[in-house]
Amino acid sequence: MNPAGTAHSQEPGTESYGKWNAPCNPHAYMAREVYCRAEDVDGTAIGVFPIARGNYLWTLDEDFPLFMKSIYLCAGQLLNRADAEAPSARSIPDDDTDILSSRSVPGSGADASSGRSAGQRGASGSRSRREQALISLTFLLAQQFIDAQSMLRALAVRMDASGEVRAGGCGGTDNHGSTEEPSGRADTGTWSLPAMLEINGGSSSRGKELQANGNRVSSSLGKKLPAEGEYIFPAGIRDHRLYLKNASGQELGYLSFRDDRMYYIMIPLFEQRRVQVRIRVTGAPASKKSRSRRTRSSAASGFSASSTASVSSGSACQDLELQVRFKPMQGNLFPESINTKIDEVLREYRSG
Repeated sequence: MNPAGTAHSQEPGTESYGKWNAPCNPHAYMAREVYCRAEDVDGTAIGVFPIARGNYLWTLDEDFPLFMKSIYLCAGQLLNRADAEAPSARSIPDDDTDILSSRSVPGSGADASSGRSAGQRGASGSRSRREQALISLTFLLAQQFIDAQSMLRALAVRMDASGEVRAGGCGGTDNHGSTEEPSGRADTGTWSLPAMLEINGGSSSRGKELQANGNRVSSSLGKKLPAEGEYIFPAGIRDHRLYLKNASGQELGYLSFRDDRMYYIMIPLFEQRRVQVRIRVTGAPASKKSRSRRTRSSAASGFSASSTASVSSGSACQDLELQVRFKPMQGNLFPESINTKIDEVLREYRSG
Protein backbone atom coordinates (compact mmCIF):
# COMPACT_ATOMS: atom_id res chain seq x y z
CA MET A 1 0.00 0.00 0.00
CA ASN A 2 3.03 2.28 0.12
CA PRO A 3 4.06 3.21 -3.46
CA ALA A 4 7.41 4.62 -2.40
CA GLY A 5 8.25 1.69 -0.14
CA THR A 6 9.07 3.95 2.78
CA ALA A 7 7.32 5.19 5.90
CA HIS A 8 7.83 7.96 8.39
CA SER A 9 6.10 9.41 11.43
CA GLN A 10 4.61 12.88 11.09
CA GLU A 11 4.69 13.86 14.75
CA PRO A 12 4.95 12.02 18.05
CA GLY A 13 1.65 10.33 18.78
CA THR A 14 0.31 10.54 15.21
CA GLU A 15 -0.16 7.84 12.63
CA SER A 16 2.70 6.64 10.49
CA TYR A 17 2.24 7.41 6.80
CA GLY A 18 4.07 6.47 3.66
CA LYS A 19 5.28 8.84 0.97
CA TRP A 20 3.06 9.28 -2.06
CA ASN A 21 4.60 9.53 -5.51
CA ALA A 22 3.05 12.82 -6.63
CA PRO A 23 4.07 16.49 -6.91
CA CYS A 24 3.22 18.78 -4.00
CA ASN A 25 1.76 22.26 -3.68
CA PRO A 26 3.77 23.87 -0.86
CA HIS A 27 1.34 26.81 -0.75
CA ALA A 28 -1.81 24.75 -0.15
CA TYR A 29 -3.96 25.89 2.74
CA MET A 30 -3.50 22.57 4.57
CA ALA A 31 -2.21 19.04 4.08
CA ARG A 32 -4.56 16.25 3.07
CA GLU A 33 -4.62 12.47 3.34
CA VAL A 34 -4.26 10.15 0.37
CA TYR A 35 -6.63 7.18 0.56
CA CYS A 36 -6.34 3.69 -0.88
CA ARG A 37 -9.01 1.04 -1.31
CA ALA A 38 -7.76 -2.34 -0.03
CA GLU A 39 -8.87 -5.90 -0.86
CA ASP A 40 -7.93 -9.26 0.61
CA VAL A 41 -6.39 -12.14 -1.37
CA ASP A 42 -9.86 -13.23 -2.51
CA GLY A 43 -10.69 -9.81 -3.89
CA THR A 44 -13.09 -8.95 -1.08
CA ALA A 45 -13.10 -5.27 -0.20
CA ILE A 46 -11.57 -4.61 3.22
CA GLY A 47 -12.05 -0.88 3.35
CA VAL A 48 -10.48 2.49 2.62
CA PHE A 49 -7.30 3.51 4.44
CA PRO A 50 -5.08 6.61 4.51
CA ILE A 51 -1.62 5.78 3.18
CA ALA A 52 0.03 9.21 2.99
CA ARG A 53 -0.42 12.75 4.22
CA GLY A 54 0.91 15.94 2.68
CA ASN A 55 0.27 18.66 0.11
CA TYR A 56 0.07 16.09 -2.68
CA LEU A 57 -1.53 17.00 -6.00
CA TRP A 58 -4.09 14.63 -7.46
CA THR A 59 -2.72 12.34 -10.17
CA LEU A 60 -4.33 9.56 -12.19
CA ASP A 61 -2.81 7.03 -9.78
CA GLU A 62 -5.24 8.23 -7.11
CA ASP A 63 -8.88 7.18 -7.41
CA PHE A 64 -10.81 10.40 -7.98
CA PRO A 65 -13.71 9.67 -5.57
CA LEU A 66 -11.14 8.95 -2.85
CA PHE A 67 -9.37 12.20 -3.71
CA MET A 68 -12.68 14.04 -3.26
CA LYS A 69 -13.22 12.21 0.02
CA SER A 70 -9.93 13.62 1.30
CA ILE A 71 -10.94 17.12 0.20
CA TYR A 72 -14.35 16.85 1.88
CA LEU A 73 -12.69 15.79 5.12
CA CYS A 74 -10.24 18.71 4.95
CA ALA A 75 -13.16 21.12 4.51
CA GLY A 76 -14.92 19.52 7.48
CA GLN A 77 -11.81 19.88 9.64
CA LEU A 78 -11.61 23.59 8.85
CA LEU A 79 -15.23 24.06 9.86
CA ASN A 80 -14.71 22.06 13.05
CA ARG A 81 -11.88 24.41 14.00
CA ALA A 82 -14.09 27.39 13.20
CA ASP A 83 -16.84 25.95 15.40
CA ALA A 84 -14.38 25.49 18.25
CA GLU A 85 -13.31 29.13 17.91
CA ALA A 86 -16.86 30.48 17.67
CA PRO A 87 -18.35 32.28 20.71
CA SER A 88 -21.31 29.88 20.80
CA ALA A 89 -21.05 26.19 19.92
CA ARG A 90 -22.77 25.02 16.77
CA SER A 91 -24.15 21.58 16.13
CA ILE A 92 -21.82 19.57 13.91
CA PRO A 93 -23.09 16.77 11.64
CA ASP A 94 -21.63 13.37 12.45
CA ASP A 95 -20.46 12.93 8.88
CA ASP A 96 -19.90 15.92 6.63
CA THR A 97 -19.75 13.69 3.58
CA ASP A 98 -23.44 12.85 3.98
CA ILE A 99 -24.51 16.36 3.06
CA LEU A 100 -22.13 16.52 0.12
CA SER A 101 -24.32 14.39 -2.07
CA SER A 102 -24.26 14.55 -5.84
CA ARG A 103 -26.54 17.59 -5.81
CA SER A 104 -23.98 19.58 -3.85
CA VAL A 105 -20.96 19.63 -6.11
CA PRO A 106 -20.18 21.93 -9.04
CA GLY A 107 -21.71 20.74 -12.27
CA SER A 108 -24.65 18.99 -10.66
CA GLY A 109 -26.97 21.96 -10.46
CA ALA A 110 -25.78 23.16 -7.06
CA ASP A 111 -25.09 26.77 -6.22
CA ALA A 112 -21.60 26.42 -4.76
CA SER A 113 -20.56 30.05 -4.95
CA SER A 114 -18.12 30.90 -2.19
CA GLY A 115 -19.41 33.60 0.11
CA ARG A 116 -23.12 33.05 -0.57
CA SER A 117 -24.88 32.32 2.70
CA ALA A 118 -27.82 30.02 3.20
CA GLY A 119 -29.84 32.96 4.48
CA GLN A 120 -30.04 34.30 0.93
CA ARG A 121 -31.94 31.23 -0.20
CA GLY A 122 -35.61 30.41 0.33
CA ALA A 123 -36.73 28.93 3.61
CA SER A 124 -37.84 25.67 2.03
CA GLY A 125 -35.01 23.44 0.92
CA SER A 126 -32.34 25.95 1.90
CA ARG A 127 -28.95 24.69 3.02
CA SER A 128 -27.58 25.20 6.48
CA ARG A 129 -24.77 27.68 6.91
CA ARG A 130 -22.36 24.81 7.57
CA GLU A 131 -23.44 22.92 4.47
CA GLN A 132 -23.02 25.97 2.26
CA ALA A 133 -19.57 26.67 3.72
CA LEU A 134 -18.59 23.02 3.27
CA ILE A 135 -19.53 23.14 -0.42
CA SER A 136 -17.57 26.36 -0.99
CA LEU A 137 -14.49 25.11 0.86
CA THR A 138 -14.51 21.81 -1.01
CA PHE A 139 -14.51 23.56 -4.38
CA LEU A 140 -11.72 25.93 -3.34
CA LEU A 141 -9.52 23.29 -1.70
CA ALA A 142 -9.85 20.96 -4.70
CA GLN A 143 -8.32 23.67 -6.90
CA GLN A 144 -5.20 23.70 -4.72
CA PHE A 145 -4.57 20.00 -5.33
CA ILE A 146 -5.36 19.79 -9.06
CA ASP A 147 -2.92 21.00 -11.69
CA ALA A 148 -5.68 21.81 -14.18
CA GLN A 149 -3.36 22.49 -17.10
CA SER A 150 -1.46 19.25 -16.65
CA MET A 151 -4.58 17.14 -16.09
CA LEU A 152 -6.34 18.57 -19.14
CA ARG A 153 -3.38 17.50 -21.24
CA ALA A 154 -3.61 14.06 -19.64
CA LEU A 155 -7.34 13.53 -20.16
CA ALA A 156 -8.21 15.46 -23.32
CA VAL A 157 -7.24 14.79 -26.94
CA ARG A 158 -4.73 17.04 -28.67
CA MET A 159 -5.55 18.47 -32.09
CA ASP A 160 -3.09 19.32 -34.82
CA ALA A 161 -2.87 22.61 -36.73
CA SER A 162 -5.52 21.50 -39.24
CA GLY A 163 -8.04 20.82 -36.48
CA GLU A 164 -7.81 17.04 -36.73
CA VAL A 165 -7.21 14.74 -33.79
CA ARG A 166 -3.50 14.18 -33.39
CA ALA A 167 -2.22 10.62 -33.65
CA GLY A 168 -1.46 9.12 -30.27
CA GLY A 169 -4.54 10.41 -28.48
CA CYS A 170 -3.91 12.27 -25.27
CA GLY A 171 -0.54 13.81 -25.89
CA GLY A 172 1.90 11.54 -24.13
CA THR A 173 0.94 10.87 -20.54
CA ASP A 174 2.16 8.35 -18.02
CA ASN A 175 0.14 6.70 -15.27
CA HIS A 176 0.63 9.67 -12.97
CA GLY A 177 -1.00 12.10 -15.35
CA SER A 178 2.24 13.95 -16.07
CA THR A 179 2.78 15.14 -19.62
CA GLU A 180 5.44 15.72 -22.21
CA GLU A 181 5.54 19.42 -21.33
CA PRO A 182 5.90 20.84 -17.83
CA SER A 183 2.71 22.65 -16.78
CA GLY A 184 4.61 25.84 -16.09
CA ARG A 185 5.45 26.22 -19.79
CA ALA A 186 2.96 28.06 -22.00
CA ASP A 187 0.75 25.52 -23.75
CA THR A 188 0.05 26.56 -27.35
CA GLY A 189 -1.86 23.43 -28.33
CA THR A 190 -5.59 22.94 -28.78
CA TRP A 191 -7.33 20.24 -26.76
CA SER A 192 -10.62 18.56 -27.49
CA LEU A 193 -13.00 16.82 -25.10
CA PRO A 194 -16.67 15.77 -25.13
CA ALA A 195 -19.22 17.86 -23.28
CA MET A 196 -22.96 18.49 -23.16
CA LEU A 197 -25.36 21.40 -23.33
CA GLU A 198 -27.82 21.13 -20.46
CA ILE A 199 -30.85 22.80 -21.97
CA ASN A 200 -31.89 25.24 -19.24
CA GLY A 201 -31.25 22.53 -16.66
CA GLY A 202 -34.30 20.65 -17.86
CA SER A 203 -36.53 22.65 -15.51
CA SER A 204 -37.78 25.44 -17.76
CA SER A 205 -40.55 25.47 -20.32
CA ARG A 206 -37.96 24.81 -23.02
CA GLY A 207 -36.76 21.65 -21.33
CA LYS A 208 -40.35 20.48 -20.87
CA GLU A 209 -41.21 20.84 -24.55
CA LEU A 210 -39.66 17.49 -25.36
CA GLN A 211 -41.99 15.10 -27.14
CA ALA A 212 -43.06 11.93 -25.40
CA ASN A 213 -40.60 9.74 -27.30
CA GLY A 214 -37.71 11.83 -25.97
CA ASN A 215 -35.88 11.81 -29.30
CA ARG A 216 -37.11 15.02 -30.91
CA VAL A 217 -37.80 18.51 -29.71
CA SER A 218 -40.92 20.53 -30.51
CA SER A 219 -40.67 22.85 -33.48
CA SER A 220 -40.81 25.98 -31.31
CA LEU A 221 -37.78 24.78 -29.34
CA GLY A 222 -35.94 23.50 -32.41
CA LYS A 223 -35.86 26.96 -33.92
CA LYS A 224 -33.75 28.21 -31.00
CA LEU A 225 -31.38 25.25 -30.63
CA PRO A 226 -28.39 24.87 -32.97
CA ALA A 227 -28.16 22.05 -35.46
CA GLU A 228 -25.37 19.49 -35.53
CA GLY A 229 -22.14 21.04 -36.79
CA GLU A 230 -23.01 24.58 -35.72
CA TYR A 231 -21.04 26.55 -33.14
CA ILE A 232 -22.36 28.04 -29.92
CA PHE A 233 -20.73 30.57 -27.66
CA PRO A 234 -20.08 31.40 -23.98
CA ALA A 235 -22.74 33.66 -22.47
CA GLY A 236 -21.13 34.10 -19.05
CA ILE A 237 -20.19 32.28 -15.85
CA ARG A 238 -22.64 32.14 -12.96
CA ASP A 239 -22.61 29.90 -9.89
CA HIS A 240 -19.74 27.76 -11.24
CA ARG A 241 -21.52 27.15 -14.55
CA LEU A 242 -20.54 28.27 -18.04
CA TYR A 243 -23.77 29.34 -19.74
CA LEU A 244 -24.00 29.09 -23.52
CA LYS A 245 -25.86 31.04 -26.23
CA ASN A 246 -26.59 30.58 -29.91
CA ALA A 247 -25.47 32.86 -32.74
CA SER A 248 -28.54 35.06 -32.15
CA GLY A 249 -27.54 35.68 -28.56
CA GLN A 250 -30.29 33.54 -26.99
CA GLU A 251 -29.17 31.70 -23.88
CA LEU A 252 -29.59 27.95 -24.32
CA GLY A 253 -28.42 26.40 -21.06
CA TYR A 254 -25.08 25.54 -19.49
CA LEU A 255 -22.07 23.34 -20.16
CA SER A 256 -21.78 19.97 -18.41
CA PHE A 257 -19.56 16.90 -18.57
CA ARG A 258 -20.06 13.17 -18.31
CA ASP A 259 -16.65 12.83 -16.67
CA ASP A 260 -16.98 14.21 -13.14
CA ARG A 261 -13.30 15.07 -13.00
CA MET A 262 -13.75 17.70 -15.69
CA TYR A 263 -15.87 19.91 -13.43
CA TYR A 264 -12.90 20.38 -11.11
CA ILE A 265 -10.48 20.83 -14.01
CA MET A 266 -12.40 23.02 -16.44
CA ILE A 267 -14.64 25.22 -14.28
CA PRO A 268 -11.68 26.87 -12.43
CA LEU A 269 -10.00 27.49 -15.80
CA PHE A 270 -13.15 29.25 -17.04
CA GLU A 271 -13.48 31.31 -13.86
CA GLN A 272 -9.82 32.32 -13.93
CA ARG A 273 -10.13 33.19 -17.65
CA ARG A 274 -7.08 31.14 -18.47
CA VAL A 275 -8.46 29.51 -21.62
CA GLN A 276 -10.09 30.30 -24.93
CA VAL A 277 -12.88 27.97 -26.02
CA ARG A 278 -14.65 26.92 -29.19
CA ILE A 279 -17.80 24.83 -28.87
CA ARG A 280 -19.26 22.77 -31.71
CA VAL A 281 -22.57 20.92 -31.60
CA THR A 282 -22.12 17.21 -32.36
CA GLY A 283 -25.64 15.85 -31.84
CA ALA A 284 -29.35 16.64 -31.86
CA PRO A 285 -31.24 17.58 -28.66
CA ALA A 286 -32.39 14.47 -26.83
CA SER A 287 -34.07 13.44 -23.63
CA LYS A 288 -31.79 12.38 -20.80
CA LYS A 289 -34.34 9.94 -19.42
CA SER A 290 -32.33 6.90 -20.43
CA ARG A 291 -28.84 8.45 -20.52
CA SER A 292 -26.47 7.79 -17.67
CA ARG A 293 -23.85 10.35 -16.67
CA ARG A 294 -21.99 8.26 -14.12
CA THR A 295 -18.33 8.02 -14.86
CA ARG A 296 -16.24 4.93 -14.44
CA SER A 297 -14.39 6.53 -11.55
CA SER A 298 -17.53 7.23 -9.53
CA ALA A 299 -19.59 4.19 -10.48
CA ALA A 300 -16.88 1.84 -9.24
CA SER A 301 -16.69 3.55 -5.89
CA GLY A 302 -18.68 3.02 -2.76
CA PHE A 303 -18.07 6.66 -1.88
CA SER A 304 -20.04 8.90 -4.21
CA ALA A 305 -17.99 11.99 -4.96
CA SER A 306 -19.56 12.48 -8.32
CA SER A 307 -21.72 15.17 -9.80
CA THR A 308 -24.18 12.61 -11.09
CA ALA A 309 -27.53 13.99 -10.13
CA SER A 310 -30.81 12.23 -10.67
CA VAL A 311 -32.31 13.81 -13.78
CA SER A 312 -35.98 14.32 -14.44
CA SER A 313 -37.54 12.48 -17.36
CA GLY A 314 -38.23 15.78 -19.12
CA SER A 315 -34.70 17.18 -19.01
CA ALA A 316 -32.82 17.53 -22.24
CA CYS A 317 -29.23 17.77 -23.41
CA GLN A 318 -27.23 18.10 -26.59
CA ASP A 319 -23.80 16.62 -27.29
CA LEU A 320 -20.94 19.05 -27.83
CA GLU A 321 -17.25 19.08 -28.66
CA LEU A 322 -15.34 21.50 -26.43
CA GLN A 323 -12.05 22.77 -27.87
CA VAL A 324 -9.75 24.53 -25.41
CA ARG A 325 -6.60 26.57 -25.88
CA PHE A 326 -4.63 28.16 -23.06
CA LYS A 327 -4.10 31.90 -23.20
CA PRO A 328 -0.47 33.08 -23.11
CA MET A 329 0.67 33.22 -19.50
CA GLN A 330 0.62 36.90 -18.56
CA GLY A 331 1.31 38.71 -15.30
CA ASN A 332 -0.78 37.97 -12.25
CA LEU A 333 -3.51 35.49 -13.25
CA PHE A 334 -4.97 35.34 -9.76
CA PRO A 335 -5.66 38.79 -8.30
CA GLU A 336 -7.08 37.07 -5.25
CA SER A 337 -5.42 33.91 -3.98
CA ILE A 338 -7.39 30.79 -3.16
CA ASN A 339 -6.04 30.91 0.39
CA THR A 340 -7.59 34.36 0.79
CA LYS A 341 -10.92 33.09 -0.52
CA ILE A 342 -10.82 30.19 1.95
CA ASP A 343 -10.18 32.67 4.77
CA GLU A 344 -13.18 34.72 3.61
CA VAL A 345 -15.49 31.69 3.65
CA LEU A 346 -14.33 30.78 7.16
CA ARG A 347 -14.67 34.37 8.38
CA GLU A 348 -18.24 34.59 7.06
CA TYR A 349 -19.04 31.22 8.63
CA ARG A 350 -17.74 32.34 12.03
CA SER A 351 -19.60 35.63 11.86
CA GLY A 352 -22.89 33.83 11.16
